[in-house]
Parts: sequence; C-alpha cells; structure tokens
Amino acid sequence: MLDRRPTQADGNEVPWMRENPFGLVGPAAIALVIAGMLSACLAAGNRPSTSASQVRPTSTGATPGAPWAASATPTPGAPATATAPTPAVTATPWPTVVALPTTLPTPLTFEGLEPLFAYNGSLPLGMQVVASEDDNGATIQEITYAGAAGETVEAYLILPVGQGPFPAVLFEPGTGGTRDTFRAEALLLAQNRQIAGLLPSRPTGLNNGGDDTIEAILQIREMRRGLDLLSAQPQVDPSRLGYQGWSLGAMYGTILLPVEPRIKTASLMSTVPNGQPESPVMAIMAPHIKTPTLLMQFGLHDSYYTEAEADAFAALIPTTHKVSWINAGHDLSDGAGTSVTERAAWLADQLAVK
Repeated sequence: MLDRRPTQADGNEVPWMRENPFGLVGPAAIALVIAGMLSACLAAGNRPSTSASQVRPTSTGATPGAPWAASATPTPGAPATATAPTPAVTATPWPTVVALPTTLPTPLTFEGLEPLFAYNGSLPLGMQVVASEDDNGATIQEITYAGAAGETVEAYLILPVGQGPFPAVLFEPGTGGTRDTFRAEALLLAQNRQIAGLLPSRPTGLNNGGDDTIEAILQIREMRRGLDLLSAQPQVDPSRLGYQGWSLGAMYGTILLPVEPRIKTASLMSTVPNGQPESPVMAIMAPHIKTPTLLMQFGLHDSYYTEAEADAFAALIPTTHKVSWINAGHDLSDGAGTSVTERAAWLADQLAVK
C-alpha cells in the first residue's frame, strides 16, 4: 500500500498528520477543515502588534508560511454552480419590516436594546434548493431563502443521511468570510457526528454604512431568521440547536445568545472583547446570556487581545462555559487540528448526539 502521508522538507512525516482527530475521515478531511478556516483568516502582514486594536480582523487570504497556504483553489468537492438562475425574492428595504428608532436609546442598556432584535418571523421562508450533492454520508444543498427583510440569502444546508431528527448548528464566519468558511468543518460534523448545519452568506450594507449598533441589530435579525430556517427542516430537531461563530461571528454570537432561547449551546472562537465597534454592545449583552453551555476558544498568540482581556470578558457570562486556550493565533490553527476536534466533541456532547 502506498504511504500517502504528507512529509516535511526533511522527509519526515508532518507531525499533525500522525493522528486523525476524527478517526473516520482521513488526513485529507482535516486539511479541508483547516483550509476552510484559513481561507477566511487574517493576512499576517496586516495584523496589529498590540491588543485591543481599533483595526477589525478581516478575511484576506491564507496565512503566509502555513503549510497549506500555497493552495488558493476552492474546497474540493464543492457543489457545482447551478445552471438554473437563483429564484428571485422580492426584497424589502431595511429596516421597514420591523422599524428601528431613528436614534437609539441613551445610555444603551439591555432593557433598551432587547426589543430591537424583534423581526417578522411570519415572513414566508421561500426556501429553494438550487443544487444538491451527496458526499459520503451527508447531503450538501445549495439553497436560497428569504432573509429577515425579504432579501435573498444564499446558503449551504448540510444534512446527515437519514430521517433524523438531527441536532443542527448555525455557522457565522468572521469579517469578509463567506458561507464556505466553515463548509468543510460542517460537512465533517454531518458525516461523523450526525449534526446538520446552515452556512448562510452574510448580507452586507444592511445599514448602508451607518451606526454600527444598528448594523449589528440587523445582522442579529438575519441570524435569527437562519434559526427559523433550520427549525423548519423536517430532518432537524428544533429543541437541539447550536451556534458557532469565529471572530466577528463570535462577537455577533455574544449579542445573539441573550435574545435567542432556541440555542442550547455555542462555540465562540476568537471573540475580540475590546476595541471593536460592537464591543460596547457585547459588554452590555454578555451578562444576560442564558444559553446553557458555551465553549470559548482563544488563541495564545492572538494579537487582538491579551489573556487578561479575554478572561475578563469570559467572566461576564453567567452560564456554564469553558475557556480553552489554543497554541495558535487568531485563526486558532495550531497544525494539529486541536480546536477543530474540541469543537466537534463539544457540540456532539452538548447537543446530545445519539
């Protein structure tokens, strides 16, 4: 049998490939997960040298110097582009579905913010399957549905094979990320852990460059709409919903969790606690999180926060949470798949995968 394990320049086996953390899928699958995350990570040359920077983490490409950085091709196995045009959904301009006040209440408080996250949950979802592909125990559907304001949202809906009902996770990437950021990781969860996933494309310009707090409110409405879509799937158990977000997705998750009782557990990755436009709202919302359990992953070498800042922010959360420090930067990639393995085990355990 040929030995297909990757080797280093000295001919030795790459250390992180010696052990497959998923056990069932082989080294290539772990590489796909890492590639998916790194396709949405920071360019190292643009990283700030101090914590609590006003510079927002952005997704600009693979980290220079990483062993997988040479490949800029799409994730292998991605669904083919649909030949039929995407079904059109008549858009409703923001924020006319559920109006926001012209000016936000001051000072900002949880009691003043909480009602603003309401949205029109009775709007028909209008879900359309544009393309579908079976992949080793899971089905990847490329779908569209009507967002919180009626706009068309493009997404992947990944379902384990079988009737279910299965637990499901809503995934949110970082700044500049796409529905492909978590595609490989969500596929592994469906194949090996029997967990469904929704990976929507994040709408842009909801507030046309206006107030950052209003922009965050509108984004949270979109995420709640994604939970509506997951809950409506016959293969999904709506009593076992989870959330996973990285960087800006984790920051939005901090704002989402206090107003969304349907989420039973969450995995928040590289939450930037200070120095970002959303930071004041996050500090207000975090103490009101009611989600039963949370996994909070931070990078020991992440220059966007110090250990003290991250620990202090985690301490704001009143419910059961685990703080995990990964020997990595903002992308949480340590070369061994540590963070990926930990998240998969956490979600499976907390969502009571049978």
